[in-house]
Amino acid sequence: MTGSFRIEEVKQMKCSIHGSTYDFYKNYQQNDVLRDRLNLLAGNTFGGLSFEKWYREGYWTGKCMPYTLFDGNDCAANILASVFPVVLNNEKKTYLQLGTVMTAPKYRNRGLVRFLMNEILKDQKDNCDAVYLYANDQVVDFYPKFGFTEEREYQYSRPVFPKKGSIRKLQVDDPGDRNIMEKRIPCGNPYTLIEMPDSTEFVMFHCLTFQKDNLYFLPEYDAVVVAKQENDTLHCYGIFCEDGSHLEDIFSVAAEENCSRVCLGFTPKDSCLFEAEQSEEEDTHLFVFQGKENIFKDNKIMFPVLCRT
Repeated sequence: MTGSFRIEEVKQMKCSIHGSTYDFYKNYQQNDVLRDRLNLLAGNTFGGLSFEKWYREGYWTGKCMPYTLFDGNDCAANILASVFPVVLNNEKKTYLQLGTVMTAPKYRNRGLVRFLMNEILKDQKDNCDAVYLYANDQVVDFYPKFGFTEEREYQYSRPVFPKKGSIRKLQVDDPGDRNIMEKRIPCGNPYTLIEMPDSTEFVMFHCLTFQKDNLYFLPEYDAVVVAKQENDTLHCYGIFCEDGSHLEDIFSVAAEENCSRVCLGFTPKDSCLFEAEQSEEEDTHLFVFQGKENIFKDNKIMFPVLCRT
């Protein structure tokens, strides 16, 4: 099915939901006024979240499609539908991830997200191999109504032995550092079992927002590493470089002296050297659409954290 996914054109229409009329838009991200309203709702819903810098820097491509209901000047409800090429066991697939599901407080319990969910599934479910999303604790009973089932992800960790090496913190707004990132990130992560190639724009969203203080360059391995150490644990979210270096060497240089363990934000190709534990990320639940491919049923795996929307 890979290659059959279509990027929808900009769409606008009036719709009536439970007696109220809304403006339904999709793929409108180049509209400054509507995008500003979307950013306002995202900021109010998710503690200051904004897509503006991501858009202005040229990373918001047609692979991330907003489906949104507007009521006059208000952004009432939204879902982002993001396309991800996926390679697992040398098989190429196309996955659809739903994210940034939100409704303004005064529009809740009116069926707006239900309308958007139905529109997305009607448009896209036959054009992809799998559909999935991440939900918080408050809505775990909502998504099964649309045919989603909750699945478990597994996170991998192992001991690490720090060693001295060349490492430099990157500043995402520095032109030279940005150039380093834009050269290495498209190489992908050669150490992950679930490859999500051609996902630079989504990785850059994290680098511009949540992970902007966790970016490093290891010149000896020509690698960009996204990682954060908390107490004695190094949380490694992604490694971007050409294949060839030993994963253990990169961990060892990225780790501080007091580090004793590394925990991955992706599933390693060579998992025999790692311990797998069920992921217990706070307020986060993975849901996979039934009737499509579900790689979680028989595998202890996780989607790369840097490819979440």
